Amino acid sequence: MTNQERSASGPKLVGLTKHEVAVRRSLEWADEAAALLDYRGALEWLAAVEAIGHRLPNEYLVKQDLWALAARETTP
Repeated sequence: MTNQERSASGPKLVGLTKHEVAVRRSLEWADEAAALLDYRGALEWLAAVEAIGHRLPNEYLVKQDLWALAARETTP
């Protein structure tokens, strides 16, 4: 990704590596899934971040616990 492409992606992505961009977007997608009450989907995004060897930020460790509980409670 060129600097121009990074700038087009949004100012907060400038200077980040592809790995960092992938992690950040995956966390954003997890938040979006949870906002739509798709807790299983949100957990899958967090699992993807962990699968590439990245430790979840503390904020997402808490969300992971909450989303796992919500997923269990919404399962028929």
